[in-house]
Amino acid sequence: MAEVDAKDKKTKSKKNKTNGRSVLKTLAILALIAGIGFLGYKYKQANDTIGRLSNPTEQASEEAQSIAQEVSQFFELPNETPSVATVVDATKLQDQSFFSKAQNGDKVLIFPQAKKAILYRQQSKKIIEVAPINVGDQATVNEATTPDKPATEKTSTEKADQPEAEQSQ
Repeated sequence: MAEVDAKDKKTKSKKNKTNGRSVLKTLAILALIAGIGFLGYKYKQANDTIGRLSNPTEQASEEAQSIAQEVSQFFELPNETPSVATVVDATKLQDQSFFSKAQNGDKVLIFPQAKKAILYRQQSKKIIEVAPINVGDQATVNEATTPDKPATEKTSTEKADQPEAEQSQ
């Protein structure tokens, strides 16, 4: 009987060692699969970030649309995509009435076709200021006016409307 018990103990200890090894192998395989999955996820995130950083105009457009969508929830916006600027140093802008209440991090939405500007504080989701803007479509005179050269010249259509005697002068 003692011999049978010794054989059973040896057999059981071999089975325990085999079971322990198979559990360790299974855990190692699962850890390897989890590690590969994690690295794949991080690789995809890095590629997405590189894609966004390589096209800053697309990123700026997405930001403009996102901020405009936020503001449109409580203010009617013009039907155009705004240009967006971020206030970086509000102290430099304090002398301008539009920026008198501005804080660093505020967003300025500029709608050139509607000729509107909106100062928006994203943290508190509040519109701070709205003002009309003057888009620089007007021509400026950079040259000095001389007696033989008037400050404004007539366009070709205006010249065509005049008699030839006046045009030749």
